[in-house]
Amino acid sequence: MTENDTVIYNMHIYPNPNNRIFTPTLDCKEKNNTILIRLLNITGKTVFEKKIETGGKQKIVIDAGNIPPGLYFMNITVNGINTNRKVIINK
Repeated sequence: MTENDTVIYNMHIYPNPNNRIFTPTLDCKEKNNTILIRLLNITGKTVFEKKIETGGKQKIVIDAGNIPPGLYFMNITVNGINTNRKVIINK
């Protein structure tokens, strides 16, 4: 566990690679949180953003139907703490 994982743990993205629909799952240590999910392209531009007011175990389905295939970075922020993962979107 790293310093960035102090609020979020057991984070997984499946399927990865995917065909534009994928599910990040995560556990938040606190139950009442603001979770911000952003998908960034390789230049750092945000191409998808979703905000959730909740906590605990989460399973969030993301439909990235209008996003071109490629390598992306999923940034999840909980209470100001960031966690990043790579996401590959296929055709």
